Amino acid sequence: MSDFVSKSLWYVDDGTGKIVPYAPSGNSVDDDNLPDSVDSTYLRREALYVVGDDGKLRVAKKDDFGSSILRESEQSTTAGLWWSETKEKLTLNINGKEESPLLKPMYQRKKIVFFGSSTTDGRGTTTKSNAYMSLLASALSAKGYECYIRGVGGDNTTKAIERFYKDIAPLNADYCFIAFTIGNEGIYNASDKDIVYQQFKAGLFNIIRLVKQHGMVPIVANQMPTQNYTAEIYRYARNLNAELDAMDVHVVDWMGAVVDETTYMPIPAASFDHLHLNDTGHSALYQSIPPSLFEKVGFQSGKMINTPEKGSIHIESNTNADYVFRYSPEYPLASFSAFVRFKAPSVIDIPITLIGAYGDGGYIRIQLTNTGVVAINPGTEVKTTAIISDTNWHTLGIRYNVISKKIKLYLDNEVISDETVSASLTSVDNFYLAGRPSSTNLISGYEFKDFAVYRTAQIAENFRLMIDGTFPQTSLELLAPLNDKVLDEGSRLMNLAPTTRNLTVKKSATISLTEGSI
Repeated sequence: MSDFVSKSLWYVDDGTGKIVPYAPSGNSVDDDNLPDSVDSTYLRREALYVVGDDGKLRVAKKDDFGSSILRESEQSTTAGLWWSETKEKLTLNINGKEESPLLKPMYQRKKIVFFGSSTTDGRGTTTKSNAYMSLLASALSAKGYECYIRGVGGDNTTKAIERFYKDIAPLNADYCFIAFTIGNEGIYNASDKDIVYQQFKAGLFNIIRLVKQHGMVPIVANQMPTQNYTAEIYRYARNLNAELDAMDVHVVDWMGAVVDETTYMPIPAASFDHLHLNDTGHSALYQSIPPSLFEKVGFQSGKMINTPEKGSIHIESNTNADYVFRYSPEYPLASFSAFVRFKAPSVIDIPITLIGAYGDGGYIRIQLTNTGVVAINPGTEVKTTAIISDTNWHTLGIRYNVISKKIKLYLDNEVISDETVSASLTSVDNFYLAGRPSSTNLISGYEFKDFAVYRTAQIAENFRLMIDGTFPQTSLELLAPLNDKVLDEGSRLMNLAPTTRNLTVKKSATISLTEGSI
């Protein structure tokens, strides 16, 4: 190694395999004395080298050379961003080779990395702690999750792939939350939007593939609107979201979290500027993510779920139960959607609550009376003229957005109400099916199947899928097919959603539940 100039910097050229100078200004190099090539098993190509006073070549350290070039080369991730950080690496020299030993950690952590553009950089919030990923990190910290934020404003899929090996792969995370937008890909001003759409889709799929190749579970945020959305771009976004729903990947519903379906744009109260959401909008994005998703996502398929055609629960008799079923999510919901199939008795003589959502600020419940379906909350009563006058199977759906205070009701394939209400309900910690707390109207003779709860106000297309028996898992909190065979008091019924809680049969109640007619 005596041919090397002392105290100069060197590196291995990727193209030629030769050691070449990486010397700062002021250092002279004798090019004639450079060796022709080096053994790549001995020298790491990504490292910088220095010749010490003893004339031996070794990996350079900070104190060897105080140049900005050397310091910059040791930056482990994207420099200059608020989330950037440097790391120290333990290495051993074994038989002339540098090795990085694996050490057993003092405690086991579960890692989530958030990989996205400006929204994942916290743009639009008053403080980074109000950004969606910070809110989720706070909620999961007690369960031993470590969260790493890797958002860069303006990133499209090409730039994201370029920095994947620098910012994402070294973290060795368990889960990667992916959040890139078709807007950053350039669709707004593109003359041929189809080309941009296909380019973005291919890039997004490549990112998902990279994440899986590196042993991480991908979770994808679907396309959310901006104030630049038109009816045409909204259609592209919905098309892409529908494709994601059909894939075997878990998806989070950012579209339903903030969209105003009448304008194709975000709800005004959620917007910071024409591209970004404010604190309210980021809170809605956070609420759309079932935090307990991370407990099951590693071993549950993300495909849409088709519930069994057969199987239902019939409430044969009820002596003292004000409600029959309750679902208490591990993490409360703000906005929500709920859906159920039901069959009423031939005579509806008393008002019955089919679905009730209760929590901070009050409740919203959907009643069935002999004069129609009614949505009730403490501030507003939304009456409809939709009447059930037969004993056939029907579907009932409700979507509620906590920001806009809009309630939309679906009966079978029809929208029977779309109203802005004065609801004060801000957080739901209990859902009731077949009755409500403290009711004296005891439900009996009804039959139920396919009870679902989502963490967002789902768009109309998804309700039509539910009517057909197909349930997207996009922000799905609960899917109880109600085809269970064990129906004792206190029974925990099957939940097909990627979450950890169950719909339960009320305890200490005299209820006769039997398998239904299908």
